Amino acid sequence: MPLGSNENQVVIEFFTTDNPAFEIQSKAKAFIARHEWISPEVIYNDQKEELDENGIQWYSVVFVIGIDHVPEGSREWFADVKRLLDFAKPLANPIGPDSTIAVCFRSAPYMSETIDFLDNPSSLENIEGVILDVVLKHKSESQAHNRSLYGKLQNRNIRIALPLLTLTGGVLWPVNHILCRLMIVISAVCLAASICFAFGK
Repeated sequence: MPLGSNENQVVIEFFTTDNPAFEIQSKAKAFIARHEWISPEVIYNDQKEELDENGIQWYSVVFVIGIDHVPEGSREWFADVKRLLDFAKPLANPIGPDSTIAVCFRSAPYMSETIDFLDNPSSLENIEGVILDVVLKHKSESQAHNRSLYGKLQNRNIRIALPLLTLTGGVLWPVNHILCRLMIVISAVCLAASICFAFGK
């Protein structure tokens, strides 16, 4: 489940056989508390995993960095990512499950993208560039989806714009002003035709 309130998040996750509650948890929280962060959210979390096929108990440790400000902000945001990477690398167990750097989205966790691995990372410049590309791509796709959805709703509204009527002061008024005028003309013609027909008899 996504942590924090930011839509765009960098998630650093590693695994250890040491119960984080004994040492890692307190060190991580103290590390976060004593630094000033450029990013609006820096969150720590850990949890106990299921035993693996060899009966080894693993714990996952996660740092979440909120980066909603990145597309409009300065390049200094990556200093937060680098600082947490430097903290996490020595704690990750090299023989455990893959420890990863990923970009996640609060509203669409299924679209998360793994950027790199802690045990064999690319250059920091490459990681920074890929994170930016993924965030901007997600933002662009979200905007396109919203525009498409808005267009579909608009088209649907046009198709179902029938003369919904309300009774006010004994007169039926359509919601749509154009239809209102049209119906008044039609009603007048029908009334005149009815009168002519009645007198014609």
